[in-house]
Amino acid sequence: MSIAGRVYTVTGSSSGIGHALTLLLVENGAIVYGSDVNQKGLDATKDECKGLPGRLETTVLDVRKDEAVKGWVKSCVEKEGKLDGSANVAGVSADKPASVGEIVSSQISELNVGTKRLGVCFGHQPHGSDAMYARAVALPYGWRINC
Repeated sequence: MSIAGRVYTVTGSSSGIGHALTLLLVENGAIVYGSDVNQKGLDATKDECKGLPGRLETTVLDVRKDEAVKGWVKSCVEKEGKLDGSANVAGVSADKPASVGEIVSSQISELNVGTKRLGVCFGHQPHGSDAMYARAVALPYGWRINC
């Protein structure tokens, strides 16, 4: 299956897993909207992507700010007309533990962007709730889950 021309959002694009995933997607022709709080890291990632078959658009974004994340995802969909997948792999920790219900209720609309399939790859969530979060968000919409 080719991913050329497919559109993905990736948080944490300036380092670690997010950086590696961003490069892999762009190397394979995908359009990636990458975000991170680290502008210098995003600039370095964008430089690494020059000359590769895909395209990287970057945004400084703090994934702890729900409204900012919702706006970023909505903007990506508006610009490209679709969203084929999303990877939330930014490395952040919560000041206090949150329940899956709290996470889902605060972030459900960020993922409800009209896509038919959403590859979900979640980084750290409080209490190891990665799979529970993915299922709670994705299954009601018939989205594909990758945890």
